[in-house]
Amino acid sequence: MKNIITIITTLAIILTAPVNVSAQMTNSTDFNSQIIYLENGDYLETKIQSEQTKLPLSEISLFTRSTKQITKTKTSTYKSASGKSMWSVSITGTFTYNGSSAKCVSCSHSSKTYTTNWTIKSISSSKKDNSATVNAVVVHTYNNTCKTNINKNVTITCSKNGTIS
Repeated sequence: MKNIITIITTLAIILTAPVNVSAQMTNSTDFNSQIIYLENGDYLETKIQSEQTKLPLSEISLFTRSTKQITKTKTSTYKSASGKSMWSVSITGTFTYNGSSAKCVSCSHSSKTYTTNWTIKSISSSKKDNSATVNAVVVHTYNNTCKTNINKNVTITCSKNGTIS
């Protein structure tokens, strides 16, 4: 009888103790896409993409809420009416969230031009609270003269539940 009580007590302790599980995000890619058409037929396509690397998440307790981490990239690409990419601007943000709040812990930016008549004149990024923003000035040159300056801002935001927009 003493052995049965010892076994039941031991099982009760094991089953009620908090269990920590280590989790990692796999190499999955998901897209959220938005297209804005311009008067000249060109358009801006904006996509949100998960990072391709494995991301270690904080430990997840089965009995308590914990902070999670997510990294995503938002890219806006300017395309001609025929669908040819002219330039793109991206912001990558790493966020922590816990169901009550979210915070941007780091950000970086990148840009790319696909044709010689488009150049990135300036680019910078910043983070504040639960968002990160890239600010770029893109210049279109035609016949060796500046034809158009485009100011492009792309902001990525994380909600308290980890929803990226």
